[in-house]
Amino acid sequence: MSPNLAVVAIFGTNDATVDELAAAELLGAAVHRAEAVLLTGGDLKPSRPRHVKDTAIFAANGAASPGRPARWIGVANKERAAPPHWRGAEAVVLTPGWGHRRNLVEACLCDAAIAIGGASPGTSSEALFSLYLRRPLIVLGGEDISPRTVRQLVPLAEQKIRRPSRRALAVDRGVAGAYAWADEVDIALDVRALPTRAASASELVADVLGRATHRAPRPELDRLVDEATWDGVVAMALREVGRGAG
Repeated sequence: MSPNLAVVAIFGTNDATVDELAAAELLGAAVHRAEAVLLTGGDLKPSRPRHVKDTAIFAANGAASPGRPARWIGVANKERAAPPHWRGAEAVVLTPGWGHRRNLVEACLCDAAIAIGGASPGTSSEALFSLYLRRPLIVLGGEDISPRTVRQLVPLAEQKIRRPSRRALAVDRGVAGAYAWADEVDIALDVRALPTRAASASELVADVLGRATHRAPRPELDRLVDEATWDGVVAMALREVGRGAG
């Protein structure tokens, strides 16, 4: 997988509506058309997916062609780290371990992010960590969506990921730092309507990529096999955006 390609994360709940799943499908294909790498928290189950994360991957695979293979990264939710599992020439499932704290890893690996909805604890944490790492973020859901500010993400995110009591690992320092930062700021989220057409999905992807100013680390994926190597990636991501020593 070329390190020169931009990485766009698509986040979303496991309890998505029909409209949210349709948006995920449009966005997964739009990321592929933009010649970027799609990143989600999915691992692409064999059957047709019912979650945002796998739906986006499914769409990227569907948009692929012999000359333009699907390019995607899934970040699996497991307690222990494991070697990468390649699903194609440029498609891979990574397993950093750490359970739900892997949501910080997703933010570390992307250059820009789009969150479909924001009311679920998991999606709220992914959105919060992305903003903390200075990744441009668009939240999709329309005028009635809640939360609407960074600070409002915190109580939802804490339902999924508690504030760490120990901070020996960079991943825990990153989580703690994100919560502390959000406690002090009250930045409005960039909330948009769900895309309903391929063209509007492509516009969203182009918009969020156009605002990316910090390049995520590009580790050699096959070397990411244990907690130590993954924690080094998180430490690097924190340092590169000036978020403490990592």
